[in-house]
Amino acid sequence: MPSYPEGLLDWSGNRAGGVKKLFYGGSGRPAGQVIRTELLDRLSEWAGKVAQFQGGTPNAVLLLGGPGNGKTEAVEHTLREIDSSLAMSGALVNELGRIFSSQDGSTPGRLVEVDLSALSDGRLSGILAIVQDASEGNPGSSKTPAELLCEDLARLLFDDQEKRIYLACVNRGVLDDALILSAERGTPRQVAC
Repeated sequence: MPSYPEGLLDWSGNRAGGVKKLFYGGSGRPAGQVIRTELLDRLSEWAGKVAQFQGGTPNAVLLLGGPGNGKTEAVEHTLREIDSSLAMSGALVNELGRIFSSQDGSTPGRLVEVDLSALSDGRLSGILAIVQDASEGNPGSSKTPAELLCEDLARLLFDDQEKRIYLACVNRGVLDDALILSAERGTPRQVAC
């Protein structure tokens, strides 16, 4: 990858450098490294608390914004921090890298879930759920991205069978559609995005 500022020439949505893909080092970093921001610092703090399932800590983060504003970078940073907070020695990062790199030829679905118990030989419990792009639907499904987001949030709020950490990148249009949909359906206010 060209060095800064030459790397900026390849940093547009239609070029490899402009679209960040989870756990793919060759994309979305025109400066060649993560640029530390206050948001990343706050997400690091949250990751330490949520990884321990501390009471009073929200177990979900929705990163809202348009293309190219750093949502995917923030999610990847947070997942690395969760791995570290859970003392997983890279097992979580390696598993997510395998899933998102499509090494086995399959494309990861809209919602990727990782069982923390399976990765830690039963030492940990809970599910880590990641939506890299909530504006996408599920292949073969007739449900809209807004319907899928509402389902994700309902499951997060009302399924107390298992501990769940949820991270999603979403744009304002899908969030607005989900709010309208939940209002039309009379969904409980907590899920009204």
